[in-house]
Amino acid sequence: MEESAAFSATAALLGDASRAAMLLALLDGKAYTANELARAADITPPTASFHLDKMLKAGLLALVRQGRYRYFRLAGPDVARTLESILSLQHAPLPRQIVSSCPPRLREARTCFDHIAGALGVRIYRAITSRGWTTHTDAQFAITPAATDFLGELGIPRDMLPVKSTPCLDWSEREFHFSGDFGRLLLQAMLSKRWVLGGKSRQLTMTEAGQRRLAAWEI
Repeated sequence: MEESAAFSATAALLGDASRAAMLLALLDGKAYTANELARAADITPPTASFHLDKMLKAGLLALVRQGRYRYFRLAGPDVARTLESILSLQHAPLPRQIVSSCPPRLREARTCFDHIAGALGVRIYRAITSRGWTTHTDAQFAITPAATDFLGELGIPRDMLPVKSTPCLDWSEREFHFSGDFGRLLLQAMLSKRWVLGGKSRQLTMTEAGQRRLAAWEI
């Protein structure tokens, strides 16, 4: 009976049009604020917050805190697969697009304090975490000797490994990039090797050499 009740409660959450619109907006794998999801569902921010809290308690969503901001994302691939399965049964209307407020010149690559952010930072994060070059404990990563060859090309010696890192939610991409000790080392190394060049207002510019070397690593 308990499992049946839990299933019924979750199904009821998915049956609400506003909640469904917010969940569909989150199918892109990114994290958004309550205000952004409210616009996607065409409801007021207080109403969105009410629905988001319900979905958090039900385990459909995960909360990411970044400074004074709260971002919501799907709790995991199981939730995404469930939503995709429902969509395969009946086409649902698309939610309003959530547009980034980040200036285009900063979106590709920029600094975030002392580490790399933007699309470049997210690509590096995806590549390193997907290849098993990290260990994960609570909210912290350690970059392991499995990444030796890649880091050696950047001049980061093996004896510095494992090096700690913390995932940082990217402002423009709403996915994670590396911060902490590894994020700082990575930025310093890429500047030193001239894979990226610093610019005004935190902008970073990829060089041809940097593009070639990252492409060789399929990043």
